[in-house]
Amino acid sequence: AIVMRALERDPAKRYPDAGAFAEALRVWQQDPDAANAVAAVAIPTTPSAGEPTVYVPPRVTLPSDRAAISGMPLNGVGGSRGAPPGRPIQRYPEPRDDGQPWWVWLLALLAVLLLGTMGFLGAQLLGGLGPNSSPTPTPTGLTVPNWVGDPIAGVRAEAERLGLLLDEQPPEPSDTVSVDHVIRTDPTSGTPVERGDTVRVVVSSGTEQVPVPNVTGQTRQEAIDTLRSKGLEPGQVTSAPSDRPAGEVISTNPSAGVPVGVGSQVDLVLSQGPTPSPSPSPTPQPTPSPTPVPPPPTPPPSP
Repeated sequence: AIVMRALERDPAKRYPDAGAFAEALRVWQQDPDAANAVAAVAIPTTPSAGEPTVYVPPRVTLPSDRAAISGMPLNGVGGSRGAPPGRPIQRYPEPRDDGQPWWVWLLALLAVLLLGTMGFLGAQLLGGLGPNSSPTPTPTGLTVPNWVGDPIAGVRAEAERLGLLLDEQPPEPSDTVSVDHVIRTDPTSGTPVERGDTVRVVVSSGTEQVPVPNVTGQTRQEAIDTLRSKGLEPGQVTSAPSDRPAGEVISTNPSAGVPVGVGSQVDLVLSQGPTPSPSPSPTPQPTPSPTPVPPPPTPPPSP
């Protein structure tokens, strides 16, 4: 019974502490029957909160005690054995756990780790401000102006006034932006910048340039097809005398090899052929003078 009670699944039914279990074993050594009776005693109710749990083992009347009470000798033999003196009641205070719960220590550890992390990050941020480092610039509200389409001369003046540096890239052709006007910027307009920052600009070189092809010796239609294949258009077509066969191109305006913008017109001059030689003028013949006719004779008068 003592072992079964010690192995109870319900903690309330087991011995409250090792002292109670030892007391039960001591009683069993003196009287096994009395020990079973101790094991079967009901567990007292749980004490109120805040009071220590005190185990009071039940008072077991041993056979010697019963003999002393009744005045009869033990086992019928008088005076062979005296009754043992009464044992005082022993109290076994239950150990109290006055420490903090485990989760309190866990929260404290997490707080220490958090504070350590924050301190490390703060030291890193503040440590960046060494003797050779400069503090983070305070925003000034300065942004890149919208310079697209503006002449580069005005852009240079405004950039100097704002304290910005210009990095002018090689010019690029553009069909929509005039020559020496800004095509784009990097950073784009509206981007926050600081005084002393660099802004890259690309300026227009005008429309794309192509050289005038050499169409001399081609017919009118062949020359027109060649010009259009280069992105050019035929302009005014005239003719002039030439040793070349009539209808062939003898010159262009602009001349061959001159760069012009895509879509520009090129004038053509066609040959009229060789100039014909003048025919010799006929020699004038003198006009013969008429021969005078003598008058008819006058008839004689009639008688």
